[in-house]
Amino acid sequence: MKIKVLLLLIIFALCFFTRFIYIKKVNTPIINDAQDYIIIADNIIKGQGITNGINWAARPPAYPLFVASIFLVAGNNTFYVKIAQIVISIVICFIIYLLGKNLFSEKVGILSSLFFALDPFFVYSTELILTEVLFTLFFLAFLLFLEMGIRKKDSVMLFLISGLFAGLATHTRSTPFLLPVIFAIIFFKSKPKNIVIFLVAYLLVLAPWTIRNYKKLHHFVPLSTLGGYNLIDANNPFLKLSELGNWPTMPDLSKTTDYFNPPPNLDEVGLNKYYTNLAISFIIKNPFRALMLSFAKLIKFWTPWPFFPWPTSIKLISLASHGFIIPLAIAGIFLQKTYWKNYTVALVVLIYFTVFHMVFCSMIRYRIPIMPYMYIFAAYTIINLWEKYVKQND
Repeated sequence: MKIKVLLLLIIFALCFFTRFIYIKKVNTPIINDAQDYIIIADNIIKGQGITNGINWAARPPAYPLFVASIFLVAGNNTFYVKIAQIVISIVICFIIYLLGKNLFSEKVGILSSLFFALDPFFVYSTELILTEVLFTLFFLAFLLFLEMGIRKKDSVMLFLISGLFAGLATHTRSTPFLLPVIFAIIFFKSKPKNIVIFLVAYLLVLAPWTIRNYKKLHHFVPLSTLGGYNLIDANNPFLKLSELGNWPTMPDLSKTTDYFNPPPNLDEVGLNKYYTNLAISFIIKNPFRALMLSFAKLIKFWTPWPFFPWPTSIKLISLASHGFIIPLAIAGIFLQKTYWKNYTVALVVLIYFTVFHMVFCSMIRYRIPIMPYMYIFAAYTIINLWEKYVKQND
């Protein structure tokens, strides 16, 4: 017991100091999405609402509210947002330990949490004013309570808490919005009462934002008005397989082509519909090319060697970390193929995110929140092989 506690404390310390040293040495410029989140947070503090001054529902509300709350307490200084994200990272480290322990064993939980503590992409994410860290907290809490609820007989409260965290995760990043429904379909037969409570909790968390959007926009917008933008950004005739690592974005392309130009006077809901229809039209008219782009996005999502034009040193760090974790995790998944039913939640999450990002935008950043499951399967592989080795040499 004392050794376990000591190991966890050492891992939490590693988690803290790797990130603290990094944020002290690096100060990434506030641009693009990060700039948008800060503008929205400033507007919240000024009493102007959850808006960037142009759109009312482009960004889900949780992360801007998180940033605004830090600004209110500590002043308009992003350093304190990063400190808060370090604290959240330690909590995530503990959740990963609990997930690994719940799915496999104490050893797997400890090793998985160590992988997270040292993962360079999560260290890097802590320094950014982006959703990764907060989303991962809510997302893993949703999955942990769901995993625990599935395995326990009296689990109503666990499903209720899981549903609440599912809502918070979706309010941070819209990606998992269908996952609670998928899990409800899968587990309804075995736990009907619990699943109803789970879904009600999830929808209750989403409802205030949906009602607010209807009042502001006079349209049913359950989550965000950026879906169409993200869809056309990842499905258009200007994306080439030969430029896989540096696909031009829609704003850049709009400078050289009228393809993306919408009709005048469209509001954000109208723009969302326009871009959605434009992307769907491209996919229907070019099914083979759309399929090839999907496979390209699959590669971009899972590659341990980034295609983005980063320095070679960064690419080598990526290869040394995820290039080690991903193959071991795949091996762990297949080592457990006889018992895949016990890992339904994990496998559904991995498949869902993969397919989602084969349709929408894809990059290494978007796989970060599901890497904890890869740590767990990789840790299982290592411990399983080690225990077999020890047993053979006894």
